[in-house]
Amino acid sequence: MANRKLQEYYNSELNQLQEDIDYLSEASEKYGDHISEIVSLSLASDESYAQSIVDANNYLAQAVNFATIASGCGCSVAIGSTGDYLAGTATTVYYEVAQAVMENGSYDNYIGDDPQGDAASVNLTSGSGSGTVLVPANFGRGVSNRVSAGSSVVLLSVLALQPNPGTCSSHCSYYRDQQQAAITNYNNEKSSGSRTTDANKSATIKEEAKEYRLQRWAYKKAEGYTQDRYDRINTFYPETQ
Repeated sequence: MANRKLQEYYNSELNQLQEDIDYLSEASEKYGDHISEIVSLSLASDESYAQSIVDANNYLAQAVNFATIASGCGCSVAIGSTGDYLAGTATTVYYEVAQAVMENGSYDNYIGDDPQGDAASVNLTSGSGSGTVLVPANFGRGVSNRVSAGSSVVLLSVLALQPNPGTCSSHCSYYRDQQQAAITNYNNEKSSGSRTTDANKSATIKEEAKEYRLQRWAYKKAEGYTQDRYDRINTFYPETQ
């Protein structure tokens, strides 16, 4: 027959552990709605931030396209950093990708030991050039935003001087002016104060959501440890009549 005193002791602990498990489970679940409400505050700034990347990529694509059109109709463009015409340049540039920086704890069901460890970033935009689009499903995610380099493209300058103006010489200056305007818009978009403001606002909100995600993770972690203790007792000393 099982030792009654030992049985009473473990029965009492099992009852307490079950109460603890129920409490911890309920405590962790209550954070879900609160986190969602906080995240909703970052959606507008994430969208504005990502849109600035869409706009910058469009301007860069325009600049590249004006060189292609100009070259195709006989206008001179740079073909190298010391190409045929020193008045222009050829530069390798990169389209931008807006991303949300993720940590392990950014994922709702994470129960590992490193909630603040790096996880793979998710994209707030996809595509490149004029094909860049927003990815609204990822707005509000992560702990901050950043811009990463996407695909590369060679930007050829339409030359200010046209030694061999070709078949559409009357339009070469037009393409030159349009390309320079696109490049100016591109640079302005990349360095815009609104992009920085959106990034900072989003990061502040996401940092608040992170605090509650860490609290939720702590409850889930404690629940897991408590459940392990409950299962271990039941395995080596099951309740008997």
